[in-house]
Formats: sequence, C-alpha cells, structure tokens
Amino acid sequence: MKKKRWFTMIGSICLSLVLAALLLPACAPAAPEAEGIAELEDELAAAEKEVKDLKGDVSDLEKKLAKAEAAGPVPIEPEYKIALAAPMLSTVDEASYRAFVDLVNIRGEGRIEVTFFPEAVLGSEEAVYADVAAGAVEMTHMSAGKLTKWVPWASIGVDLPFVWTSWFDCYHWWEQVCLPEVNKELVASDLMTLPYVGCEGVSHIWSRVGPIRSVADVEGKIFRAYSAGTEVAWMEAMGGKGTVLPWAELYTALETGIIDLMHNPFRLMLDLGFADVTGDVTITGHKVWVGTILLNLTWWNSLPEDIQIIIDQAWYEASPYWKWANWTDEKMLLEEAKLPPYNLNIYTPTATELAGFKAAVEPVYDWARQEYGSDKVDMMLDYSE
Repeated sequence: MKKKRWFTMIGSICLSLVLAALLLPACAPAAPEAEGIAELEDELAAAEKEVKDLKGDVSDLEKKLAKAEAAGPVPIEPEYKIALAAPMLSTVDEASYRAFVDLVNIRGEGRIEVTFFPEAVLGSEEAVYADVAAGAVEMTHMSAGKLTKWVPWASIGVDLPFVWTSWFDCYHWWEQVCLPEVNKELVASDLMTLPYVGCEGVSHIWSRVGPIRSVADVEGKIFRAYSAGTEVAWMEAMGGKGTVLPWAELYTALETGIIDLMHNPFRLMLDLGFADVTGDVTITGHKVWVGTILLNLTWWNSLPEDIQIIIDQAWYEASPYWKWANWTDEKMLLEEAKLPPYNLNIYTPTATELAGFKAAVEPVYDWARQEYGSDKVDMMLDYSE
C-alpha cells in the first residue's frame, strides 16, 4: 500500500515538471533585444510622419512666400497720418512744401505719412485755418499776414511798409524775435507755428487803372487789403481806400473793376494769372512777404519727441529754398513780366517819387505805436536799422 502511494506521488511530480516545461515558453516575456527594436521602429515611423508633415508645411510656406514676393512688399500702416493744406502757393512755394513733405515721409521710415493738399482741395484759406484750430487738419501753409487773425500786433511785422532793406535781416527778425512772441499768444487758440519762415517775394503795386507813378496817382483808388489794421492804414495814408477782400475773390474783383490796386510779389502774380487782369506794376519793394507752417497745438503736443524732431528738422531744411528762390528770381521776373504772354508795363519810381511814397506812410508808424504799443514797433525797427 505504501509502495503504491510513493509511485503515485513520483508520477504526479513528473507530470508537474512536464507541464511546467511545456507552459514556460508560452508565458515568459519576450527577449529584451526584440522589445527595443520594436520601440525604435515605432519611434522611427512617428519621426518619418513628422518629417513628411514638416515637408508639407515648408512647401506651403514656400508657395505663400513666392506669392507674396510676386505681389510686392506688404505696405506698413503708418502710425501718424498728417494732412498738410496749402490753399495758395506759387510754383516756388509749392516746391519747398513738397520737399518738406518728402523729407518727413522718407525719414519717418513708414511711421509717418504726410499728404499734401495744394490749392483749395481742403477749402479756402479761412476754412483751412478754422480746421487747423479745431484739429480737423493738422498743418497748413500760412502767409504771416494771417497771424493778425489771432495776434493783432503781428500786423506791424507784416504790414508796416518800407521797413526792410535787407531780406536777410527780415528773416532773422521773424525767426529769432517775432515768431517766439507770436507763439506765446497762439497758445490760447490751440495753435503754433514752426519757427522758420519762407519768403514769397517782395511786394510791388499792381494796377488795372493805369500806372501809379506817385502818391497822387493812388488818390481815390480802391486798394485790396488781405487784413484790417496796419495794411489798411498805410493804403489810406496814401489817399486810397483799403478794402479787405478774400484771396479767392480777388481775380474777379480786378476783372470786374471792384478793385483798382493790389500789392503782391511777381512770382505769385505771374504764376496765378494776375497779369491778365492788371496792366501796370510800380516797383516799390515796400514789403517782404514771409510765411510758415501753422499747426494744431494739441496735435503737436501729442506726438512723440522723435516725430516732432523729424518734422521740425525737415522744415528747417526745406524753408531756405523758399527763402531765396524768390529773391534770386526777382530781377529775372521783372524782365520776364514785360514780355509775352504777360506784357506788363513796369514803372520804376525815381528817388524823389519813392521818397514821396515813404513820406506818405510815415504817420502809420505813429498810428501803429498807439494801436499796438511802442515796444512792439521798436522791437522791429531796432532790428531793421
């Protein structure tokens, strides 16, 4: 009985060993080498997919780049868009303003875009001045005579006749003495000027009623004035009647006989066709016309300093052309005006006749002292002597 149980136990053990031997290969983990290869193969497949995707992205980008290059550079939207209005300019004046605009736009490197509006594109002079004061237009050309609209005493610098014998002295007085004082008072109107002037030329008397050889010829004539004050005072001191008339109405007023006389520089008159409605010019040279750029003060103060410097520097460089081109043209234009298509009669007063014009307006200096203060008149006369 014991022997039978022993063999039975031996048999069970052997059977267990055999089953273990058969089942062990099926349950054991795979060899380490095979597992690493499978993982690497999976990673390689994923990397190949990424490379394929990247190649597709690069191809798309290359197509977009080629399309963009064919279309040209993408425009940069400027940070500062500026309107510069210039309702009334001669060819020389306009050239200096266009040079100013180009300098600002180039040096702004895409940050600034100044658009130039010549003639009356944005309205008449008065309309544009109102727009600048209101901030609807940033900048405008301004003849200095228009300063009297906000600073009445500026009339002495603009309109007292026979003050300047040197254009150079006139420019320096405006830039170093007058404009700094004017700008102090323009603050109340939210305006300012850039501190450099250009020049439209020197003024002579233009007539549609025959030659003006002496003060006696002015007697009873209607003289166009662009502003009240000193200008009207000296016209009336000569015996004429000073009548303030907007620039836009002047040509028709001369053509229809509403106005008899006017005073302006040669370049402006010839460029704008006034030779057609006048016949005689008397060479008096009684006034040097200057102008500058009028700005909205709030807008100017909103600009960063580097943008202000670009604008200021550009006008500093462009204004000298405007200063001197009309000066160098004066003699040439005087001769040109005698020839077709202008055919103007040019009269140069004798020394005695010119002294008569000067003597007639002498009382206006005392009038200006009473009207605006002796300090303001002396501020200019001391500089011109």
